Amino acid sequence: MSSVSSEPVPPVQIVTGEGTYNVDVSQELRNWNFDKQGLDYYLVAVLGCQSSGKSTLLNLLFGTNFQVLDVSKTKVRQQTTLGIWLGNSLQNNKSILVLDVEGTDSKERGEDHASWERKTSLFSLALSEVLLLNLWANDVGRFEGANYGLLKIVFELNLKLFYTDKRNKTLILIVFRDYDEETHGTIQDLGKTVSTDIENLWLKMTKAEKFNTSSIYDFFDIQYVGLAAKVNKVQFAEDVNKLKLRFFDEEQTLLTKKYKSEIPADGFTEYASRIWDTILQEKDLDIPSQKIMLSIYRCDEIAKKAYASFESALVGMKTALNNSQIMENFAATGKALVDKALGEYDGASMYYAENVVKDKKKELETQMEHQLQVLFASQAKLISTKWKNKFDEIFREQFKHPTPNLKYRKIVNDLKKPVIESYDNEIAEATIKEYDWSITINSEREEFLRHIEFNIQLGLQKQLELFSNKILNHIIQEFDVEFMKLFDAPQIPLWCTITAVYQKEYEKGKEEWADTLGALQVKDISKEMTVFEIKSSGKLYTYFKEKTADPYLMLMQKFSSKFEYGEDGTIRSWHASDNVKEIWRQAKLYAEKYLDFFSIFRLDESDQELHFYEVKGSGIELVSQLPKVEESKILISKKDCEKNLRIFRTQIQSPLRGALKEVENSKAHQKVPAYFIVLFMFFAADEVLSFFFFSPVLFFLTVTAVVLLYKFGMMAAAADYVEAQVTRITKDFIYTKVFNLPVASPVVPRKPTWESRPKAHPEESKQMEESRPSEELSVGQEEEMYESLPPPVDDELSSKKKND
Repeated sequence: MSSVSSEPVPPVQIVTGEGTYNVDVSQELRNWNFDKQGLDYYLVAVLGCQSSGKSTLLNLLFGTNFQVLDVSKTKVRQQTTLGIWLGNSLQNNKSILVLDVEGTDSKERGEDHASWERKTSLFSLALSEVLLLNLWANDVGRFEGANYGLLKIVFELNLKLFYTDKRNKTLILIVFRDYDEETHGTIQDLGKTVSTDIENLWLKMTKAEKFNTSSIYDFFDIQYVGLAAKVNKVQFAEDVNKLKLRFFDEEQTLLTKKYKSEIPADGFTEYASRIWDTILQEKDLDIPSQKIMLSIYRCDEIAKKAYASFESALVGMKTALNNSQIMENFAATGKALVDKALGEYDGASMYYAENVVKDKKKELETQMEHQLQVLFASQAKLISTKWKNKFDEIFREQFKHPTPNLKYRKIVNDLKKPVIESYDNEIAEATIKEYDWSITINSEREEFLRHIEFNIQLGLQKQLELFSNKILNHIIQEFDVEFMKLFDAPQIPLWCTITAVYQKEYEKGKEEWADTLGALQVKDISKEMTVFEIKSSGKLYTYFKEKTADPYLMLMQKFSSKFEYGEDGTIRSWHASDNVKEIWRQAKLYAEKYLDFFSIFRLDESDQELHFYEVKGSGIELVSQLPKVEESKILISKKDCEKNLRIFRTQIQSPLRGALKEVENSKAHQKVPAYFIVLFMFFAADEVLSFFFFSPVLFFLTVTAVVLLYKFGMMAAAADYVEAQVTRITKDFIYTKVFNLPVASPVVPRKPTWESRPKAHPEESKQMEESRPSEELSVGQEEEMYESLPPPVDDELSSKKKND
């Protein structure tokens, strides 16, 4: 019990004369340090007629300062105590609350006094453990004078307080005022008289059925005491001191636990306020329920206070976590804060209803656990982030050089195992074992593992990409070797042949890809095989797209291979006997067929018959009804085909003219002038005759060879060859004998291949485009134009023909 001051304190009005509860009472009781008393206090109330000396008696017994009637000043008896006042006894280190209640049957209340008396009596009875009832000794035996009406009210109201549950008895101490033994007899005799009257009063009362067989003494202990008249100062003081001892002497005290109402001191004002509100609303006053309600109210307040202290202590943890700092000793720190808050709660709530205390304690702990769980979620997320970053770091370091590795699965399993173990250990250290945070732990762990698995899958996809590219590139490389043989062959290849060649290489790669998927432990092998097939088709399409990137060069290369080079791959020499135009038309058609051939990607058998062009005459023309071709299967668009075809047909005019010119020159060289023959016969007759007579066989063979060369138009070629050999021998002689220089080996021109084709130059392509005809010529128009071309000859040769 807390110590109290011995100095008297002024009382406080708890209920005003108008019936309003004073909310400031709680502050006054805190000023008295009463809220620290726990259950170590008692409450004594006094009831009685107006001006019967109730306040005076309380001041004398308990050292209070209630206002008392001073007839010497007022000259009349009048109401002194208005409403209900509360005082605090500060004697003998005991804490006793004292209620001084407005007197009954006051003229000031008028006809409303009965209702008021009922309310104040019920309020006093509900709160007090000892009820002093002031009676005039001379009025014993009279109903009104002896305040039996007030007693009846007290008894009836008490039954209502006991209606739902049983409470401790209340001590009614009847004080006979102005008692004189000679006049009134002994206290025992007066007590018997009053006891008989009380028992009869009890029997005549209307009671609930459950109380019909009960006795007045089941609810009350009744004791009696007499006080001499105040005018008899010595005897009055002696009687008051004897009565005072019965309150403060431990051996004969009236204040025992059997009367305790067990309302904790810190909840008294709230409890009193609820009681008065219920009385004013004229509801049945259920004391046990009121105690439960008080326990709920006070335990709520205590829990809130403990939780506020707990939250205040959490500020440091919150700040650290908000700054993305992992809390060291999270579990130990959090549990210590919870235990401290629960200790505060237990200390302040120990006097309230046990069930309520337990329930509210559980709510408080749940509330604190929830708050800690929120912080734990943040802690777990930081731990997760820490080990995610750690895994990402070692994963990047391990695979910083992207190379395909069939041991990828083993490597990543060895990487992730220690990371996951470290994560689990740190999470376990941060977990308060008494709380079930499995949902948060499992949720965060699943997210952590998803992150790791996501990175592993990304790495796996990278491995699959590396392996698939490696295998597909090998397929294309092997296919390219076979395809170039087909492409460089004299005949145009068939797409079915190309497909068969590719399929052969693809099957080898497909088998290797299946083995790779097994080694990498890929789950959905069927899906990856489908993806591989699609990528393979795309890779082949890209291959042909690159091959056909410059259609003009392809056309020129194919045309040149047929027109400018012979069957053996050497540069063609044109002779008078050559049908240049026919060869040119065949070379042109051959090249243009390649344009149509490579315009559409026809790997699927269903696409074999798709064509933009058809053969007409010595060239190709657009088909009358163009097919619908998917964009993904077009290698050279129709627009690009038309454009390059126009340029090609324009540019191949020049080789044609050159060939025709060479043929005309050959014919001109074969015509020997008549004067040359006359001169030859004149100057060489004797050598010829000599050659004929001395070697007729050799002469015959020489003449035959000359005739054959002339007949087949090879005379000019032979002359050119002889001239070239004489020139070369002469140059070699000068270089070696005169200047002492080495002789270079002759370069033999070969037939161009696809890989050695010249690269297009932007300026050259632009000039070709500008030089092309404004309108495309049909095959017939081209032939007419070629027929009308005059044979190109040298000016010197033309003049000579005119002179001849």
